[in-house]
Amino acid sequence: MRRYLPVTLLVLGCVAALLANLAVWAKTFAFDTESFVDALEPLATDEDVIDAVALQLTDRVMSLQPGDDPQLEALVKGTLNSVLESSAFLEIWTQAARTAHKEFVRFASTSGGDSTLDLDDVLTKVDALITASGRDILSPAQIERIDDVVVKTQGHLDLALRIIDGIERAAVVLPFVAIALFAAALLVADDRRRTLARIGWGVAIAMVATVGLVFVARRDVLGLVDDNVYRRAVADVWDAVVHSLFVQTAVVFAVGAVLGLVMWFARRPELPPAGDMAT
Repeated sequence: MRRYLPVTLLVLGCVAALLANLAVWAKTFAFDTESFVDALEPLATDEDVIDAVALQLTDRVMSLQPGDDPQLEALVKGTLNSVLESSAFLEIWTQAARTAHKEFVRFASTSGGDSTLDLDDVLTKVDALITASGRDILSPAQIERIDDVVVKTQGHLDLALRIIDGIERAAVVLPFVAIALFAAALLVADDRRRTLARIGWGVAIAMVATVGLVFVARRDVLGLVDDNVYRRAVADVWDAVVHSLFVQTAVVFAVGAVLGLVMWFARRPELPPAGDMAT
């Protein structure tokens, strides 16, 4: 039994390290405004995201118009694309992302409210441009009704709060659990040098598994989106969001791999010959 105990503890430690890596990243991304904004800011110039936002806002604008007017729809979409591709949109998008994250943190802290990405400035500019061409299509009240592009969280409040609470707790507890399991494996191991090497390699393998899990999750999420425009946008958003996770995972992988190599090839101290010891 003692023979297999270090291996069992090592495997459990690697699983804990994998989960800790995900939890720490999720907590940082979810509750650090600058990390959130840094991830979303480049999407302001992403063509797929712009197309998806333009399509969604066009559909919302046209849902308020009487009848079916293809010319008006083309005008609205063209004007939206023009505004979304302008340099001013970067500032609008960044501020909207910052505000949305603060709303999310408030939502997580107070157990209530909605978190939306508010783009009323975009619709206001679009309405002003279309009005200048002789067609007034939106009132301020209508803009307020259709300016958000993120699904509201109110309907899934209880589940969301449980997930957030679980991430916060896991990010604190799991790193210590992993360290404790690795320490226990070293204490009961006969060859601690080799065990330390295996810990390093195990952590590296756990990080590779993390990347694999993220790619599987990405595939499953994209499989839920039928529309090609939205699917491309979701893919770009996903890649932007998990970029920091990949950077963090690469650092942990490098530390584990280096530890494994150094400990595996480190020479044991050689004992002097028996005759020399006798003298």
